[in-house]
Amino acid sequence: MVIAAIDKTWPPDHSFVRGMLAQVVASQPDIKVRLVVSRDGAQYRPVRRFERAACWLGMAPRRHIWRFVNLFFVLKLGIYQLRRERKRGNKIILFVRNDPMMLLAAALLRPWASRLIFQSSFPHELYSGGRGKKGFARLLYRAAGRRVDAVTGVSPLGVERVARYCPNAQMGPHIPLLSDFVINRAVGIPAKLDHEGLRFIYIGAHTPGREMGQVLTSVVAALEEGSGSIFRFVGASDAEILTLRSVDGVENWLSKGKIILSGPMPRAEIPRLLYEADVGLSLIPPGPVYVESSPTKLAEYLGAGLLVMASKGIPMQEEFVKKSRAGVLVDWDVSAMVKGIRKLEQLSPAEFEQARQQGIKFAQQELSYKSYLDSFRSLIGNISIVDR
Repeated sequence: MVIAAIDKTWPPDHSFVRGMLAQVVASQPDIKVRLVVSRDGAQYRPVRRFERAACWLGMAPRRHIWRFVNLFFVLKLGIYQLRRERKRGNKIILFVRNDPMMLLAAALLRPWASRLIFQSSFPHELYSGGRGKKGFARLLYRAAGRRVDAVTGVSPLGVERVARYCPNAQMGPHIPLLSDFVINRAVGIPAKLDHEGLRFIYIGAHTPGREMGQVLTSVVAALEEGSGSIFRFVGASDAEILTLRSVDGVENWLSKGKIILSGPMPRAEIPRLLYEADVGLSLIPPGPVYVESSPTKLAEYLGAGLLVMASKGIPMQEEFVKKSRAGVLVDWDVSAMVKGIRKLEQLSPAEFEQARQQGIKFAQQELSYKSYLDSFRSLIGNISIVDR
């Protein structure tokens, strides 16, 4: 059994949890998956199904003192489940993602489990919160890390980083963050014949650290240069939209419908938005905080049959674009982004469709969680879980 101690509310909304754990891993005949998640509001139900996994709802939202309360909840739940599964003759594997408090809980439970796996998908201990919070996270990682058996991350750099906190652990393979839904655009669709210009889309964070003002400045410059495309940005808060509207030229192009700024959309709406787009924007500042990122949206764009424009300086992002041959890589500056936009607009329909099909093929072969199942099993080792 795999227990994933995660910090999200019901339903689980992390790509790895949904796609790998709850779908691919849980579908294996010798493995059953249990997810430990936060309860939704005041409602509490001991077990609820999610995809092919079962969820234990009980953790409080991960804020303030409740972080420590959750530690005792996981310990209590873990002791009960460990005893229950051992009586059934099952082996238990503890899988923890990111949270240092949950890693500490799993480390305390490790003597009664078969294996402890730790996955880190973001360097929270280096870039989240103030100095005290980051220092406390590093302290917990070092204290609990000695009981970790295997580590993984969403990029090779991520695996190397987290392995430093877990000196006795196997350095497992990285498993990137990928799309957990499929959009059927494998059949050729003539590009740029049913509408004028291209339809660009960006879905994701608009926080100050993502420097979206520079991206909007590039879009405005491309439009003023003669671009006939439409640029949609999805995921900004009201305050972030207000800030972005103040970028020079944005208000003008908003009024003309060439720039569209939208708030967060329900996940069920994302496939429709991708289906209606031609090019996905995966523009991430190449700073230290993002360098080990695994670009989830880039994988979703390619899987949905979009071409991509991505920024250089993120190794996983560069690898996806180069291997897929379905887009362009640009430097993190306005002129380079404008050139990238114009280059994509100048592709002929035949060239556009060829690149699109290359991206779909690459996504089907290499950007699905099923293709990383063997990598996940290498983290588990030779442990067999026989009772379902």
